[in-house]
Amino acid sequence: MKTKIIFVCKGNMHRSPIAERIFRRELEKRGYNSIEVDSYGLHGFILPPPRGKCLKDYPTEYMLSKPHLDKKEINMENHLSKPLTEEVLKRANLIVTMHPDVNKLLLEKCPQFKNKTFLITNLCANKVILKDVDGSNNPKIYEETINNTELCVLESFNKIIELSKKNEISKTSQNNIE
Repeated sequence: MKTKIIFVCKGNMHRSPIAERIFRRELEKRGYNSIEVDSYGLHGFILPPPRGKCLKDYPTEYMLSKPHLDKKEINMENHLSKPLTEEVLKRANLIVTMHPDVNKLLLEKCPQFKNKTFLITNLCANKVILKDVDGSNNPKIYEETINNTELCVLESFNKIIELSKKNEISKTSQNNIE
């Protein structure tokens, strides 16, 4: 069975799918093929459903993100927002949240996943905050969030792999007990 790592943000329109794509690219570059990565949002699970289904449904956000995404060769054209579910959380070996508020909301609703939920900014040496760009008209926030997301994913890559393997072992042990 493949190890499953998921990235979670509020809407699954920007931060978590960007992290997913960067992480997947790094997995391929380093030759990992037994790890599955995906991204989800709290909207439709803990929060009300999002207004749109994809980044293009938010013209301002799309226009302000696209040049920075293109520069980093991150394609978001076919990404559709996916709401998190309890079943997805159960199947995940590791849950990586993109913001302290997301981490808090998730663990308040599902405290049973505390041992496999980690805030990405706590896993990287550079202490940054991955701001929610939703509704912002400030181009700098988009550039900063995309750059900081890449920085955090690349800096925490080895730690994420290590944590997912630990959770894979404990998950396997738990399944053997049941």
